[in-house]
Amino acid sequence: MKKLIVILLSVILLISCTTLKQINNIQPSKYLYGIDFSPFTAKNFLITPEKYLDSYESIGLINYESFPGATYEFVKSIPTQETKINGEKVYNDIYEWKTDRINIDSMINEVYNICVEMGADAIVNFEIKTITEPYLYIKNPITITGYKINGFAIKRKN
Repeated sequence: MKKLIVILLSVILLISCTTLKQINNIQPSKYLYGIDFSPFTAKNFLITPEKYLDSYESIGLINYESFPGATYEFVKSIPTQETKINGEKVYNDIYEWKTDRINIDSMINEVYNICVEMGADAIVNFEIKTITEPYLYIKNPITITGYKINGFAIKRKN
């Protein structure tokens, strides 16, 4: 039993010994994420994450999801240690998923157009979240990240 524990600990110790890349400097970074609602305000359309406290007419709930497309693309070939019978090298082809980008402004424009068609002049309780869609039952699985817009479409009375 002691031998088994010693062997198990030795294996864990050997597995955990990995070489880490030493980094001596990480540059500062700043990110600003924002959405400009002023084009909608100019059309007298209100978009707010808050509740609307004046009188209004309920139009409908909004739940809009968008996922980008993705393509499985060739990246490069890497030679292996193996050789064919005729002396040629054997290569492993490397592929990766390349995911398209989603334009949040386009999504909001689509939601705006849908709300206007419904007769709304505002979206309250507006929220944007990231969501994921796993594609697991394929040879080369991938999880794609998309966005979801939620809100409550109303027609303001004042």
